Amino acid sequence: MPGRFWLSDNTFNSSGAGAAALPAEPEKLVFGLPALTWQKAIPLGLMFFCILFNYTTLRNTKDVLVVTAPGAGAEVIPFLKTLDLPMAILFTMTYTALANRLTSDMLFYACLLPFIAFFGVFGFFVYPNKEVLHPTEFCNQLDITLGPRFHAPLALLRTWTYSAFYLVAEMWGSIAGGALTSRSAINLSPYRLPVRPTATTPTRILLPLPLPPPPTPPPRTPRHTPGAALAVVSLLFWGLANSVMTVDEAATFYPLFGMGANLSLIVAGGVTERLSKLRASLPPGVDGWGVALQGLMGLVVLNGIIISILHWGMQKWVVPKVQAQRAALAAAGKGEGGVKDSSRSAKKHKAKMNMMESFKFLASSPYIRDMATMVVSFGVALQLVEVTWKAKLKTAYPDPADYSAFMGKFSETTGIVTLTMMLLGRFVIKKFGWGVAALATPTVILATAIVFLALVMSKNLFAAPLAAMGTTPLMAAVVVGSLQNVFSRASKYSLFDPCKEMAYIPLDDEIKGKGKAAVDVVGNLVGKSGGAVLQQAAIFTFGSLAASTPYLGIGLAIIIINWIRAVLSLEKQFYALKDHKEAVLAKQQEEADAAAGSNDLSESGGAAALKPNPA
Repeated sequence: MPGRFWLSDNTFNSSGAGAAALPAEPEKLVFGLPALTWQKAIPLGLMFFCILFNYTTLRNTKDVLVVTAPGAGAEVIPFLKTLDLPMAILFTMTYTALANRLTSDMLFYACLLPFIAFFGVFGFFVYPNKEVLHPTEFCNQLDITLGPRFHAPLALLRTWTYSAFYLVAEMWGSIAGGALTSRSAINLSPYRLPVRPTATTPTRILLPLPLPPPPTPPPRTPRHTPGAALAVVSLLFWGLANSVMTVDEAATFYPLFGMGANLSLIVAGGVTERLSKLRASLPPGVDGWGVALQGLMGLVVLNGIIISILHWGMQKWVVPKVQAQRAALAAAGKGEGGVKDSSRSAKKHKAKMNMMESFKFLASSPYIRDMATMVVSFGVALQLVEVTWKAKLKTAYPDPADYSAFMGKFSETTGIVTLTMMLLGRFVIKKFGWGVAALATPTVILATAIVFLALVMSKNLFAAPLAAMGTTPLMAAVVVGSLQNVFSRASKYSLFDPCKEMAYIPLDDEIKGKGKAAVDVVGNLVGKSGGAVLQQAAIFTFGSLAASTPYLGIGLAIIIINWIRAVLSLEKQFYALKDHKEAVLAKQQEEADAAAGSNDLSESGGAAALKPNPA
């Protein structure tokens, strides 16, 4: 058979004898990059966009369903949040069983397609028959028997199809969480640590460093650990991306993927808003929100199909070229294929910790404990304010179509602000340093939460001045709460996450690995569920979310003050550890220079001794 050439990536693949003697074709460049690079980057970028488009759409839709449902409300959300953990455990067990039996290709489809099928079935079959499926009369009788304190948990059963949608959409959120985390992580450009401020150092200068190589899992996914299933996109999307992209390609395109993530937020928000406003053009008697829901779920299914097609195309046409290219490089001794570089062969096993081990490690390390405090405080603080804001939002927009249109506009605004702050975030860190950048997020949340809660609890105290401004206390609370959520999320992605990742840099490898594992376990579990547990306890104690708001506000203030304390403490430790590490490196460099100088002197002395004397 004649030999085959992958001209785009300058690799040679032949099945004919003697074909290896043929010269390699020159590499084709498109806009200054190899054609194979574009064949990898464009499908990956489209996949990333579709995944996060679905994430934004589902996040808005699940809130609309449970908050605006008859007999439900925002106080249902804390009870649904506590079900995330058992759902995650169930999903983890299923994912692990599938991962042990399927190839990486089949595992991708086995994880993706059930989600897509569920959302399609819900939009076109379950929601139109909700009146038949919901046990409304039975729950009404239970509500009378149990009393108002159990109204919120009873709503889970009253609208059980909405609860199921919320939990499955949350699982997709956990799936996309890997992508969102990467969105904030790749925004952090590879800078050197900021210099400690001194009288002669008005600003802290950050110098670029090379990007670290991304992890490169094998093409065939072997057995996976259960903990990895909570961020399946990290395994599926980023696993695919890291397996085909080189380090230089990752440095070029991963930041662009981060920008694309915010673009998907803007587009999805705009689409949600426009579909939700279709009710005005529909004839009387037509469920406008039902039509919008079917349109949104249709787009979710379409995006799922596009993701599957793109993945199939990459496996069929791109992955074989990458494998052939790396095999050719390995044969040439360039280290990208079967030849193991010494730096890569010495990879250490990634530290993994359970909950008990994580707490023990946190107790032994003030540095890591302060980092965990930051992560947990963010999750709890955002949860406490967000649920109260959504309750006010339902009062302002009781119709689900109006509520959905507002959430679409909210997502669109969040994407624009986040994109802008991601562009400015690196300059904030560069000019003002780690401490100021890390304090920005708790300061924003505290300042906006004070104004928001004041409007919520004051009732009509500010009615007259607000009326002069053309608004009401309710709408003012909605607007301030919206701004609080927008800037809290934007500051997280642009400042909080980069500062958190920078704090790991001065640690040694062992503490860095164990610390990250401990912060991830405690931060994800306590941060996500802590706020929900506090709200549940307050609802059961005081009877309703509205009655518990003042006490939740006090708890919020305590949490944010402790967060600020942790940042100030960590800043001192951060710069002290950085200075110590730089001093050690400088001493090692001096010793190396001295040793090199003595060797030069001995060599010059030996040469002089061997030189014949003219006398």
